[in-house]
Amino acid sequence: MYTVLPHANSSFSVALYGLVLFYDLTKDELAGRRPLAKFLSIKLIVFFTFYQSVMVCSAPSSLPVSR
Repeated sequence: MYTVLPHANSSFSVALYGLVLFYDLTKDELAGRRPLAKFLSIKLIVFFTFYQSVMVCSAPSSLPVSR
């Protein structure tokens, strides 16, 4: 369970790096279409997906088991 987290962290970092590169290369061509708002919305989705996976991985170990 905890071995997945470092791999997920690196994949999210690569995804965010790719988004930054994409934004940097296309911001001049898409200046009239508000690329920053679209870039930030995609970045927030990736960011919240990462934190969701962190919460899901840590939740079962912190919840008490009652019978």
